[in-house]
Amino acid sequence: MKRKRVSDFSFLFLFFLISLIMPMYRLSAKALIYNEEHKFLLIKEAKGIRDFPGGGIEYGENPQETIQRELSEELGIATNIQVSEEITKFVTYYDEKKEVGIWLIFYETKIPDDTEIKIGDAECVEYGYFSIEEAKKLDLHPNAQHFL
Repeated sequence: MKRKRVSDFSFLFLFFLISLIMPMYRLSAKALIYNEEHKFLLIKEAKGIRDFPGGGIEYGENPQETIQRELSEELGIATNIQVSEEITKFVTYYDEKKEVGIWLIFYETKIPDDTEIKIGDAECVEYGYFSIEEAKKLDLHPNAQHFL
């Protein structure tokens, strides 16, 4: 028996219908990096908001590889990165209608205390270490707000 091929239009129409009832999700991995004072690292994005370093998981990557890549891109750290087991994961949304979600996976990540950090990504304009109390006073990305 010959199988009927689904046309591109049919596939796109089906995808559109599914998107009406199910939100879209992006997968992202974030690094929780502490310094010797037990403060954690936040980056400041070009838009002025702060977030944990990390980003979207690309095709073929696992979350640990994503963190390695993102730390290299955002902070110029390419060696001696130790990504441990995941700490937590949760879903948050980009918009109030909850149409576009982000599935976040946080990993405790260690870098040597003497690691030189170089801002290396156009998205990241500065970084700093903060306590929870200090961070809550900052303009935080919804991801970071949810985590704290």
